[in-house]
This record gives sequence, C-alpha cells and structure tokens, in this order.
Amino acid sequence: MRALQPDDLSPRDRAILRDLARVRLLTGAQLERLHFSGLTTGNARGSARRRSLGRLGRAGLVTTLPRRVGGVHAGSAGLIYTLDARAHRERPLWDPESIGTDMARVRRPWAIGWMFIEHTLDVAEFYVRAREAEWAATLHLIGYDAEPASWFSAGNLTIKPDAYLAIEAAGWERHWWLEVDRATESLPTIRRKLSRYLALFQQGSPGPAGVLPQVLVTAPVDRRVEQLRDIVTALAAPEGFITVSTFARAVELIPGEQARPPP
Repeated sequence: MRALQPDDLSPRDRAILRDLARVRLLTGAQLERLHFSGLTTGNARGSARRRSLGRLGRAGLVTTLPRRVGGVHAGSAGLIYTLDARAHRERPLWDPESIGTDMARVRRPWAIGWMFIEHTLDVAEFYVRAREAEWAATLHLIGYDAEPASWFSAGNLTIKPDAYLAIEAAGWERHWWLEVDRATESLPTIRRKLSRYLALFQQGSPGPAGVLPQVLVTAPVDRRVEQLRDIVTALAAPEGFITVSTFARAVELIPGEQARPPP
C-alpha cells in the first residue's frame, strides 16, 4: 500500500480522523452528526457518510469494532469506528499538529469490553453535543481532550478525568474536567476519585494552561445525581468546584454564569 499523499484526503476526511484521534471511538451516527449535518436530507447525509467512511476503511485508516450500537438492525449508523494502525503510523501526514508529539506504539485496535465501549462512546457523545452547541452559537469549544490526553499530574497527585475541555462563551473562558458516571462504579469509588480533585484544589496547583478546571460529573438518572451530590456535600468541596448533573443536561451547564476573562 503506497504512502498517503497530500491530495488523498479531503478536509472532511482529515477532520474525521482528528475526531477519532481525539475521542478514540465514534459511531456512524455520531460521525454523521459531526461531519455531515450540513447536507439537506437524512438520505444524503447517510449516503455521504457511508462513502467517506468506506473510502477511509479501504485505505486502512479506519476500522470498525465487531459489535455495533443497537445491534444489526441499527445498520451502518450503529457501527463503531476507530483509527486503524495505518492512521497512527502515518498520522503526521493527516495531522501536522501531531509532529513532534509523543505518540503511542502503533498497533491494531485492541480487544475491549462492552462496558468500556459504552463509557468511551458517552465521553464521545459529550464532545458531539458540545460541537452542536458551538454550531448553535451557545459556546465556542476551544479544546477537548479525552483519555489519556486529559490526564494531569501535579506534585504527587495524578488525576485521570474522562475528558478535559475549555470553552469560551460571551467573552469569558471556562475550563472543566469531565467525569462521566454510568452508575457502574460503587459510591465509595466515586468518593475516592472526587477526593483527589479536592486534594489538587487544596494543594493550590495550577491545572492545564495555568488554570485549575472545575469538575463536572454527569450521571444517567436523577437518583444517581442525588447520591453524587451527597458525596460532594460530605467532602465539603468549595462551592462551584464540583458540579453534578444528569448527562442529558450537562452541556447546558458548561458555559456557566461566571467565568474568567480570556487572557
């Protein structure tokens, strides 16, 4: 297979690859919302999405996982896409910003469990919704990094949020660490995780870009939200430092009512 050439990929192809690099997994439906929403009809969007992803698949740049969201009846929209080994190996050709960065060892997509897939797709869904909010002029998404790019260390503390995001809204900038809870972890485990964020706050360390982000924890249902808010109260977290919301409403909260002015 010949090496990629500059004219082999369209701007849309490159954007698809960058988003897959950003969040690791995306369904066909999510990719359609991200990159084909400007087409007028559902049929046109679906056809264009299938052509683009088929071409990237034949080029060895993307591949699909064995399972799909919604089962076989979901069709190609339910397929779960990820970067294939060639995309990692030739990344500087389609993502010039990656040149000089520390890239992981190239390998084909790994065997992963369904719980991990569902969680990763939830983190990706938050990214898709943030992009949709940007197109609706609700906010401007400055950056969004999923794991492991979202991990952060200061002193002897390391935290591993599901994502780190920075947004600008109404002339103000806001930074968040995101934890997507699917009610699969025990409450003591969640408490220990949130305690590490609080310890970082108490340590007084600046976060990414010199700003200590706030923490946004999402939960699937109201009952779980109440349980997580009880944990935040018990930890005596500073007001506003840790926010808990249902996943469905979380993107509405990230612009906030107050934020720091951009530098």
